Amino acid sequence: MISGSDGTCSCVSPTILVGNKCIDSTVANGLGDYSSDATCTVNYNSVKEDDSAKATSLAFVSDTFKQYQDGAVKLCTLEDEQYCQILGNLCVLQNYDETSSACAQYSLLATQRKPAPPGPNNIPYWPTGMPWLLYSNVIATDILTAPTIQMKVAFKNNSKSEFDLLYYLAQYSLEGEFLGFTPLTSQFLLCGSLDPSFFSYGTNQKIICKYDLSQYLNEASQTVFYDLYITDYGNSSLQPVPVLLMNYQRSGSYVNDDMSTAQLTRRFFMIDTLSGRNPINSAPQVIRFPREIKLEVTPRDGDPQYMNTPLLTLKYEERSSSVILSGQSTTELTVEIIYHDEGDTWQLLQLVLLIFGMVITGIWWIYRLVCWMRKNPGASVALLVQAVVLAMDTFANVFFFIMLGETAYMYVYYKGQSEVKFLLPMLQSGFYQFEVTLVIAWTGKALRILYLIYWHSSINIFFVDWEKSRGKVPIKGSNSPPVPVPVGVWRTLLAVNEWNRAQNARMVSPGLTLAILMCALLGLNGLYLAKPQPSREHSPGEVNPALGYTVCCFAWLIVALIQVIYHYTIRFRWFKDETTLFVDLLSVSNLSCFIFTDSSYGYYIHGKSVHAVCDTNMLGLNANLKAEKDSLTPKRGLVEGSDQQIFEIYPTPSFCADVQALYFYLVDMERTFGDRDSNFVVNRLSFRRSVPAAHLLQGYKALNAFFKLFISKTSTAHKYTVGPMRPLLLRLFGFPDAGSLTTTPETKFYPLNRDFNKLWLVGIEFDMIVFNSLMFLLVSWFLSYDIAIACVVCAGSDTLIVALRRWFVEKNLSYKTLIDPRFML
Repeated sequence: MISGSDGTCSCVSPTILVGNKCIDSTVANGLGDYSSDATCTVNYNSVKEDDSAKATSLAFVSDTFKQYQDGAVKLCTLEDEQYCQILGNLCVLQNYDETSSACAQYSLLATQRKPAPPGPNNIPYWPTGMPWLLYSNVIATDILTAPTIQMKVAFKNNSKSEFDLLYYLAQYSLEGEFLGFTPLTSQFLLCGSLDPSFFSYGTNQKIICKYDLSQYLNEASQTVFYDLYITDYGNSSLQPVPVLLMNYQRSGSYVNDDMSTAQLTRRFFMIDTLSGRNPINSAPQVIRFPREIKLEVTPRDGDPQYMNTPLLTLKYEERSSSVILSGQSTTELTVEIIYHDEGDTWQLLQLVLLIFGMVITGIWWIYRLVCWMRKNPGASVALLVQAVVLAMDTFANVFFFIMLGETAYMYVYYKGQSEVKFLLPMLQSGFYQFEVTLVIAWTGKALRILYLIYWHSSINIFFVDWEKSRGKVPIKGSNSPPVPVPVGVWRTLLAVNEWNRAQNARMVSPGLTLAILMCALLGLNGLYLAKPQPSREHSPGEVNPALGYTVCCFAWLIVALIQVIYHYTIRFRWFKDETTLFVDLLSVSNLSCFIFTDSSYGYYIHGKSVHAVCDTNMLGLNANLKAEKDSLTPKRGLVEGSDQQIFEIYPTPSFCADVQALYFYLVDMERTFGDRDSNFVVNRLSFRRSVPAAHLLQGYKALNAFFKLFISKTSTAHKYTVGPMRPLLLRLFGFPDAGSLTTTPETKFYPLNRDFNKLWLVGIEFDMIVFNSLMFLLVSWFLSYDIAIACVVCAGSDTLIVALRRWFVEKNLSYKTLIDPRFML
């Protein structure tokens, strides 16, 4: 080789200059030409104008390849190791495209030089004298699960384990020069900041940030190539970390989505500013950059204190310089480090709990259905509807607590371990069954809430007025005999409005609950206790769905439980209890109340006054109450000498038939007259009523007299007996009277404490708590725990349910009590 005066180099004939070496022209020409446009074309398959645009393809003739590829192929063929490194780097710039000249020639030469095991560095895939680019003829999972790494890992430092994993990067320039080893620190982060615990074993982290691509549009920008290694303290060595390139194609198809067909590689780069240059000393016209970088670590199967070989996953995109300079220069980068189990343990746990839950659901569903059938003998179509509703609701109730127990076990087990025994499963595969269960549970509970609205708005309720007329008055301008003084209806109006008001009372305030949750989960960073990290550190970060379910669910239930305990121990006892107030109001107003919830079941509240007159002034009312306080009157109970006023009733078929003949005929007649006098739709929506007073008065009197005769035991057709209070467990689990399916000669009354409030919101508080919890958790799960949106959605759904229920219940109450809705407050 001769150096000229102008600084250029030339070779003495018959040699020619190839790269920076002189070789025989015959040999060089015999090796072919790799500097043509066809062989130096780079195919960009993920070109986007912005992050959300659809990917397109671009073929670009690279001057970088024109300058380096021909010499790299020829000199590598002649076993020049530096030029073999250049050839490998050019193949990496082609995204390992096996149809490109660089990769095709690399594969050909690597096949010829493939050593017999163990080979250089004890790695059988490393060709002699060449860079190691591919794991050839091997299944990816076999590489990742091979017991290569011998060190123990743990969540805490000790003498036999390492908490922080130490990675090294072997660096190479495009010219094949080895730039040395450097520890992996923040090389993956082109933007954002690195958490100090980023490489702590078991500490899952996700960093999403944006950076400007225009900073790489200059002639001086260079591309560095990396080989990643992990330090194995078990045998004091560096172990190679394979790379899963999501842009890799085989025969025109992306194959790295499936690990069974995946091709693992070794060398990678961060920013490619070389392949898109033409001419080579100009700014790049196309830039290839990473969009997703993910480092995955899994425990060894059967021995979680050892780890499998880590896997680095990369996904690149490309953007042209013209698009970048036009203003689309910002892109988003996602960097993750994930420690996860393959999911077998988690899947087995879910399967066991699913079987257990379905068995419990089936048993409990049959029990609830039998209870309903005892209260509704002979039902057909209603039985099918009830069976579906109860099945879905039972599933929701059972699996709500099973999912809570499942995730709570995961939380405690994961957060409480010092030695590695368990890692969280992958989100994509490990939680699919859980997500399906969550959706079905929410659907079941929503169906139950809708059914409860229907049930509450279809009960039959009637207020029995015991007040007697106080004398007679003559009819003005008539010779007719005097008529009884009308009994005032205001007491009935007062009782109906008190029922209407009390049925909307609640123990758990959604607004207060959501406000406390917002404060605890966001304000105090309580949500971040669910970060996928073994520590209990709760600085802001990504939340694991399963751990988030535990934190949010427990937070909701604790806040709700505190409110329930407050009401039962303090408010109901010392301040205000709507159930007791309603019963007291009935007693003071001299009204009793029949409520029929099912065809053969209902409630009776005895409010017949112990005073001679209740339709009196304030002085008389105070006198009555003082007499009761001084024990100068009999007790209020239905049975003489008892204070028991609330009962569940099991009416006889004949009693039900007579009530239907009087009561339901009266209601149907009222609706018929109302619909006849106004538009049907308008009448239903606006509660308008135009019913002749004579018909209502006649029907009301007949039904009132029927119930008074029945309770007073002066009816010859119907009798009743009052039994003792049934056992606590039967009342707690809602099991009806064992003889309610048989034909009995007498209606049965059994004392209760306050169970009739099941017809109020306060009585279905459990259903509302579970529904609101599931709504909150469902929205949080699918919105990556955006607590603010979850609170808004939950508040909106609760408000809608309460409003719908109130509208339908008021409508039903107006029709069933025969009270004009204009008198309802």
